[in-house]
Amino acid sequence: MAAASPGQSPAAGSSKPASRGRSGTTSRKQRSLFRRRRLGAHTFQSADEFDTIAVLGTGSFGKVFEVAHKQTQERFALKVLDWAEMQRLDMIDQLEAEKHIMRKLGQHPHIVGLLATWTSATDLYMLLQLVPGTDLFEIVRAHKVVPPPRAARYIAQIARGLDYVHHKHIIYRDLKLENLLLNEATDSVLLTDFGLAKDVHSRNGKTKTICGTIQYMSTEVLAGMPYNYRVDWWCLGVVLFVLMVGKYPYGQVRF
Repeated sequence: MAAASPGQSPAAGSSKPASRGRSGTTSRKQRSLFRRRRLGAHTFQSADEFDTIAVLGTGSFGKVFEVAHKQTQERFALKVLDWAEMQRLDMIDQLEAEKHIMRKLGQHPHIVGLLATWTSATDLYMLLQLVPGTDLFEIVRAHKVVPPPRAARYIAQIARGLDYVHHKHIIYRDLKLENLLLNEATDSVLLTDFGLAKDVHSRNGKTKTICGTIQYMSTEVLAGMPYNYRVDWWCLGVVLFVLMVGKYPYGQVRF
C-alpha cells in the first residue's frame, strides 16, 4: 500500500503525524475537495497541530492515527490519505461523496463524526471522533459468541444509528462487524466508514450498484436489482446472526 508518509512510520509520541518530506503546490481540485473545516472555535490547518500517539490502521491509500491536539490534549482519529495514490486509483469522487455524507450526518451518538478536513501539498486529512475500544469483529473473534442480552443491546444501538442514516436519505451499504466500533468506556456501538454509502435524496430512493461485503449482501444487491435502504436491515440481520452463532449464515466459516 501507499503509506501516508512514505518511508516513515510515525512512532508513538512523535510530534508530526504523516507529513510529507517533499514540497509542492496543492491543486485547485484538491483545495476544493477538502476546505478547512471549523471545530468549535478553532480551525485546524495542519497536522503540525497534533502529536501522534499510535497507528490505528493501514489501508490501500493511507493510514489512520490516534492523535492528541497539542494545545488541548484532546484525542482524535486522524485519517491521512495519499492524494496521488487516490488519483491513480480514481477514488477522488468517492472520497468527495463520503465527505458530503459525513457532513450531512453531523453528530449522532451511534455514528463516528467527521470533525474537520484539510489538505497539505500531498495529503488529504480527515479528523474524526476517536472511539476508545475495538470493533465487533474482534469481539466475536475473541469470544466466539456474544451473550444474548448484550447482543440485543448492541443491535438496538446499531438500529438507532441506521434509522438516523436512513432519515437523512442515505443507504449505508457496508454494514458489517468491522465497521461497528465498540466504545468500551460506554459499552456503545458506533457506525464508521461511509466510503460505500449512497445519498439517494429521498426516503425511498433506489440505486443498483453492486457493492458491499459479500457475506452481508442481500439477494437484491447480489442479483444487480434496484434496491433501497432496506438492504441495510438485511445486513443488520446478518450481524445479529454472527453475534449469536459465531459464524456467517451461509457456509461453515467460523471466527
